[in-house]
Amino acid sequence: MPDQYPFRVLLVAAVSKPGQAKADKLSIPLQLARGREFCAARGWPIVKEIVIPGKSRYLEYLEDLLAKSPEFREIIQWIKSGRIDLIWIIRGDRLFRTQELQQDIRRICRRHNVQIYAADNPKEPMLPTDYKVTALDKFLENVDGFRAEDEIEKFRARVYDKKMARVTAKGLAGSSWVPFGYKRNPEPGKPYLICEPEAIWVRYAYRRRLDGVGYNTLARELNERGVRGRTGRPWTRVTVSRLLHNEFYAGYVFWGQARAQGIHEPIIDLATWQAVQSINERRRSAAPPTASPRELTGLVRCAVCGAYMTHHRRERKTIGEAVYLICGSYSHSYEGQPLPVPRHRNGHTAAVVEQYVMEQVIHWLSDPDAFLEMLHSQRQDITSADLQAMDRQIQEREQQKTRWLDAYGEGVISLSELRERRQQVETDLVKLRAEREDLAGRVALTEQLGEQVEELAELVRYIPAMPPQERRAIYQRLIQTVWLEQGKEPRIEWR
Repeated sequence: MPDQYPFRVLLVAAVSKPGQAKADKLSIPLQLARGREFCAARGWPIVKEIVIPGKSRYLEYLEDLLAKSPEFREIIQWIKSGRIDLIWIIRGDRLFRTQELQQDIRRICRRHNVQIYAADNPKEPMLPTDYKVTALDKFLENVDGFRAEDEIEKFRARVYDKKMARVTAKGLAGSSWVPFGYKRNPEPGKPYLICEPEAIWVRYAYRRRLDGVGYNTLARELNERGVRGRTGRPWTRVTVSRLLHNEFYAGYVFWGQARAQGIHEPIIDLATWQAVQSINERRRSAAPPTASPRELTGLVRCAVCGAYMTHHRRERKTIGEAVYLICGSYSHSYEGQPLPVPRHRNGHTAAVVEQYVMEQVIHWLSDPDAFLEMLHSQRQDITSADLQAMDRQIQEREQQKTRWLDAYGEGVISLSELRERRQQVETDLVKLRAEREDLAGRVALTEQLGEQVEELAELVRYIPAMPPQERRAIYQRLIQTVWLEQGKEPRIEWR
């Protein structure tokens, strides 16, 4: 019988939060007691006991867990040591709570002939000489991983319901974040208390808003007076706006979709808060509407650095006000951070570029056959074999991830090397998948090319008189990018 074999046991007891280590239905002492009792009844020697007093296992990758938990690093070392045959845990989620993490841990166990015995889902271990894993076993292991994730989702749903009840039934704040102007109550379960040194500035902000002062001016005034927000950082337009919209100051509590009258003392009376909201709404409505995109918006890029060209209105003495296309990396300050490329000047009059693009589109659509011949000559023929080759590259990268994880499990590479290589392969995969999607799109466009050009050629005579937005719709179907460089003619890259 398998239970007569003296399995060398690694006893693992784990909780997700430190508080559970002392008082919980699956506390550390309870897990250890049950494990010792079970192993003693079977005659299995306990080689080592490892206690994990508060580490979350809701992670996707094993290296992330190992980086956070020295206890799990010790578990992996014992698995590789050849000195244990079995890991005893009271529940499967004591080791993992996601399907991905479960696969990583079980893969290392299988490689070193170590079995996992979970008391909540017992399966008799096999003799080490007979130990093998079937396809059905792997399927059931995956089910365990998905079940652990499902339990977490249900737990989060319960937490959500409790926070909703905290707001609607008790009138307490749903979030643990204490707003500026309040402090936490030393009595658990009681409402926040007013922090008077901060509250005076909350009243000041609302009073100044009633005087018509804007967000930026208010932020500057608070900073000049040495006032700091809850994070200790200077005030900004955004943080002032949040303070002047927060209904907690008027006595209300909220969390998610729940909103109710709170039991805390308000700093601002309801009439003042509503008056400020009216000013906020009136100011927002009076703001100038966002301009519609011009016909080349999003299609024009700098030939020097590749940044998108953006539209700017500039006043010139000779021609008056005009719209210019200026390189984004030149026109933006990046908030004092170093620019991604050396600063360079690359600006063009938008009307001149728009006229050039329109003339080129009309020229080529006037002769659809020549246009199609030119487009086909610019394109490389892409076949299904090219797409299959790209799929093979993606598959190879996926296999690399598995091989590196196995190498780490065998101790060939370190944790830092594993994370570095895994990060590199993830970067490569993102790039390859984007290229593959682009190739597939180009194949589809090539198939529709002739039909599309013939359709647009019928509109060529109307293009000059079209509104800019209608021309933009045509350009988006024909043009990939318009490249601009100072002193040179625009270069159109067709789709």
